Amino acid sequence: MAVDRIENLQGYNPILSEAALAYLNSAFIGTELLPIVSTKSKKFKYRVWHKDKFKWYETERALRAEDNKVMPGDFSYVEAELDEHSISEILDYNEIDAALDFDLKEDAVETVMGIIELSKEKKIADLVQTAGNFTNKVALTTTGCWSDTTNSDPEANITTGKDAIFAAVGQFPTVAAMGIDTWSLVKAHPKLKNLIFGTNNWGVITEELFAKQFGFQKVVIGAGWYDLAGTVTKLWNDNFIMAWVPVLGAGETQKRLYILA
Repeated sequence: MAVDRIENLQGYNPILSEAALAYLNSAFIGTELLPIVSTKSKKFKYRVWHKDKFKWYETERALRAEDNKVMPGDFSYVEAELDEHSISEILDYNEIDAALDFDLKEDAVETVMGIIELSKEKKIADLVQTAGNFTNKVALTTTGCWSDTTNSDPEANITTGKDAIFAAVGQFPTVAAMGIDTWSLVKAHPKLKNLIFGTNNWGVITEELFAKQFGFQKVVIGAGWYDLAGTVTKLWNDNFIMAWVPVLGAGETQKRLYILA
């Protein structure tokens, strides 16, 4: 077995040495919904601000009267602790020396980094696609499913979701995310094409056109896969997810998701 491995690394055709085949995953989208935030330690606290900034106060002041005053906003702390993740690829120096036409160590770095990124994407995908994690969610059934192009109403569903997020946090969603199966239904749905292009339905719905129509800053399509014990499965299911995603560094923020499953 070890001999076969070494021979496999050594045996190459110089004429074809610039060509290789490899499986690569599609671009990941998870951090578009849940951005990465750095911390100084594994165990930390974060602040949760109350809705004091939504309170209305009388600000008009009479001549020589005292300034109107407001108490500082209230907040609470939540404790959290990070898990540690680690993975490495085993290489023997004989393998490294035998790889004549490529850098085996560089390939190993790309492999383990890809595994870490895939693990992160799957954790986010599982989190945001588990309906029990959220209160704002709708399960479309029978004629309400977007695959029923005659009876379903995607525009109404999306508008309802946007309003639910606004009612919860006072902000409309900025990001729409969906799996490739959902995107296939969206870009071909006659009612959405009629909404965007008019009765001629002559155009092709793109992410940019869809975002402009519904007021999203970004539309992302999840097309990644993962292999578990030889079974290859899509990371992103037939879901449509809307979220208000804060810009990192913008101060006290929160995220709100709305799921159409």
